[in-house]
Amino acid sequence: YRVLVSSPYGVTISDTVTLTVNPNSPPAIVTQPIGKTVQEGANVSFNVVATGIGAITYQWQFNEQNLAGATGSTLNLNGVKLNTAGRYRVLVSSQYGVTISDTVSLIVNANPPPTIVTQPVSKTPTEGTQVSLTVTATGLGALTYQWQVNNQNIPGATSSTLVLSAVRPSANGNIIVIVVDSFGTT
Repeated sequence: YRVLVSSPYGVTISDTVTLTVNPNSPPAIVTQPIGKTVQEGANVSFNVVATGIGAITYQWQFNEQNLAGATGSTLNLNGVKLNTAGRYRVLVSSQYGVTISDTVSLIVNANPPPTIVTQPVSKTPTEGTQVSLTVTATGLGALTYQWQVNNQNIPGATSSTLVLSAVRPSANGNIIVIVVDSFGTT
């Protein structure tokens, strides 16, 4: 651009200047979300950082479907279950358009049930003696125990060791222990 200024005494021409108009473009994603692999029950966060002109809005999606209320730059998932495993992405919008983030995967591994490390050992005691049976188990979280004889719960037998005092022949039977945690039963 330039301007011509004229008067009865002559014409003066200004310097030439350039005007460059940048097109308004959709938001740019500076930091993409990152996929995660977690155990069932974990808390997970996905985050995105975006820049752009004007107000920026966010809409997170799970398997290409909008997640209700998931409209911030961070998506928090608490206590994930196996059915929350899948593909996540976010649509970042402004008045000038929409940019879609990378699609990332959430892999949720199932928590295993308890594992019996040391099984109880069969015994043949003498009548009237005391017998102890012990189990060693590992698991996630608190373990509970229930001993049974012939598929019937033994009242009060809820620890890793079963003590039977003054056994009689009527106590003969198949004894098992059931070990439970919040992820299963063994």
